[in-house]
Amino acid sequence: MSILIAIVGLGFLVMIHEAGHFFTARAVGMKPRRFYVGFPPALVKATHNGIEYGLGAIPLGGYVKIPGMHRPAPTDLDASFGPALLHDPSLVGP
Repeated sequence: MSILIAIVGLGFLVMIHEAGHFFTARAVGMKPRRFYVGFPPALVKATHNGIEYGLGAIPLGGYVKIPGMHRPAPTDLDASFGPALLHDPSLVGP
């Protein structure tokens, strides 16, 4: 039972941490494409307003995919950092 509580607690902390990246990115005009708690494979996923939300099977982390944050993929070339370039892009992490 204590292991289950630890896993749920870790998942909650990861969700709060990743939500910080997600909402900061949105606040400065970036357009996140994915918000995941847990790592693949996805157990549950849904798309809303062009953003894929998901819950991964491995509850040891999470991620927010923001186009252009690292090496841009060819599919990210149309994405824009928008007003975020006027601010400090490091606000949203890596």
